[in-house]
Amino acid sequence: MNVFSNVKVEVRDISGMLIDTTEHHNIICEDGLNWLARSMFSAGYSPKIIYLAWGTDLTAESSTQIKLVTEVGRKVVTSTLFSSTTAFTCQTITYLAPTDAICAIGELGWFMGSSADATADTGCLYARSTYTRTKTALESLTIIRTDIFTT
Repeated sequence: MNVFSNVKVEVRDISGMLIDTTEHHNIICEDGLNWLARSMFSAGYSPKIIYLAWGTDLTAESSTQIKLVTEVGRKVVTSTLFSSTTAFTCQTITYLAPTDAICAIGELGWFMGSSADATADTGCLYARSTYTRTKTALESLTIIRTDIFTT
């Protein structure tokens, strides 16, 4: 099985007009893959991604990371989508309103597990991505993470 993972960030101004879009690959962490494998055999390991977190650090992604380097906030994932039309595709979508994440964002992380909550560094880090933007109260972000599972 192969897993391809991408992140798309759409930036909109206060009126809702699209002003920027970036797309890039991201790293699925070893702990996240381990959690997925365990979820096949144990009810205590839910594979659902629950939170998107953001931090200010710009350290390059590594598959061995277990948390964000400098987490400063997190938000419950807004929605998820699954499709099996041509490949098994899972999307995790999170909307950050103008009042959310007003800071110099340097990293994004997706967390799963029953221990994940609104507190920084909780849960299992499934994936991490560097993303650089100084977000202001005059814009919103829609962050769309896509995993494609193929044989």
